[in-house]
Amino acid sequence: MFKIVTTVSRNYVCYTHTVRESLLGIGMNPLKLSVMDNTIVNEYRVKPDDKVNIKQSLLYIGRLREGCELQLLFEAMISLKECGKEIELNVIGDGPERIKFEEIVQNLNIKVSFLGAIYDDEVIAELSKKSTIGVYPGDAGLSLVHYMSLSLVPIVHDDLIKHMGPEPSYIKPGINGLTFKRGDSSSLADAIEFVMTDEDKKNILSNAAYNTYCSLSKPTMANKLLDIM
Repeated sequence: MFKIVTTVSRNYVCYTHTVRESLLGIGMNPLKLSVMDNTIVNEYRVKPDDKVNIKQSLLYIGRLREGCELQLLFEAMISLKECGKEIELNVIGDGPERIKFEEIVQNLNIKVSFLGAIYDDEVIAELSKKSTIGVYPGDAGLSLVHYMSLSLVPIVHDDLIKHMGPEPSYIKPGINGLTFKRGDSSSLADAIEFVMTDEDKKNILSNAAYNTYCSLSKPTMANKLLDIM
């Protein structure tokens, strides 16, 4: 199907370099494949130096839908608490699974705040200034880029094929974020603990994540598309 699309098209625009590589792997014409890295425009980005009074807290931004796997994050938080490492979680977003997740949390001894859907980027930015980590326990997409624009250390699972979009490929584990084994709460807990216990590494990851967002934003997607055209 993709070969037919490129045959009848002048150019096929890929959202990430990993998409281009995957299409080259099935024999598509490299001369017809361009890359326009997918990103967001956040006018209220948060630089690493903007963060003050940081707590050991997690931030989740995204739809509360099937596949977001918040319960996996709850399990990781329980494991950390049993080891004497308590951490808070703020959930920004709404969706069909919200009631289910709220009911699950009622029976758990962990600190989780459901803040609902927030569409004001300035409000989200202010909330993020006291957080350390942006975590997506399920199949992620553009939420990852939002985390990076807020200088949060992004954590997503390592199975790129299963994600909702190709954006998690922007993460280089140990350089600008961390990954964990998909569906494994212990692996997720280990990633969170690593950030919690290594202040220097946390700062390096946070700075690198923000720099990745900045590089994705220059030039703008509009200018990238114009160049391709």
